[in-house]
Amino acid sequence: MTASADFQHAVVRDLAELLLGAAPWHTGCEIPRERLLGAHGLALLHQLDRAPAPLLAILAQRPASRRLGRYVEALLWAWCQLAPHCSELHANLPVRDGGRTLGEFDLLLRLDGEPWHVEVACKYYLVVGRQAVGVDLHDAWLRKFAKLEQQLRLSRHPLAQAVLPAGWQNCQVGSLLRGRFFHRDAPVTPAPLNPLAPAGWWRPLAEPWPGEQDASVRYMHLPRLRWLGSACGGQTGGDSAASLRAQLADYDSPQQIAVLQQNGEGVWQEAGRGFIVPGSWLESDMLTLAEA
Repeated sequence: MTASADFQHAVVRDLAELLLGAAPWHTGCEIPRERLLGAHGLALLHQLDRAPAPLLAILAQRPASRRLGRYVEALLWAWCQLAPHCSELHANLPVRDGGRTLGEFDLLLRLDGEPWHVEVACKYYLVVGRQAVGVDLHDAWLRKFAKLEQQLRLSRHPLAQAVLPAGWQNCQVGSLLRGRFFHRDAPVTPAPLNPLAPAGWWRPLAEPWPGEQDASVRYMHLPRLRWLGSACGGQTGGDSAASLRAQLADYDSPQQIAVLQQNGEGVWQEAGRGFIVPGSWLESDMLTLAEA
């Protein structure tokens, strides 16, 4: 069960996972959960779960995007607008050297008056052999790891000083990472992977899925913008493995699914995550080049 499972509204579950969840890997400078939550953060989350209109109104002001990363940035922006300990927000400030972009500050903000530079990312990687790659095979974890390390040093770059607002020259730096790694077999989490973060599994479409022979298990296909928070099938649940396998047969890229089981109140809640992988994706020449 993930950090967001106790919340009812889908968008609030996403926000709760962003604020309360675990980083899939360690950067050495994760922003402390209590700093981002603030003294009354949990109470505010439960208030939004009961009455989400303020959160939804702020999100509606942001440009619509089908990219998960943009959605996560919008969630964080909305939280910082609503949480009373957050102030003076600046987002997506580029640092350039002539015509070349050196990097971009995801978010600059004050937490209880203290200036912070926060880099946020939400990434889902399939571990295939010695590689960890995204659904888009160009998205290799080692590349993201290196890019994030560079971004976290951006506020110390000499050319960034002219971009930073007054008072941010010696700001605190923190990462906010969410997502997970999906394994073919038992999870292996060498450093810097976080052994306490939730992990998932992946299987080729034609192979049996974990829990498939269990009559108490159902499955739910998750569109990309529903990857962050805990999945919930309500009282009706999801699909059988056979039914969902037929629905996924025409996809040419891995599709994320949730494993659902009923709780004591008859609600189908997430019990695991997986990727269903078509054979064409596994046979792609790009898979062998993903770490190049």
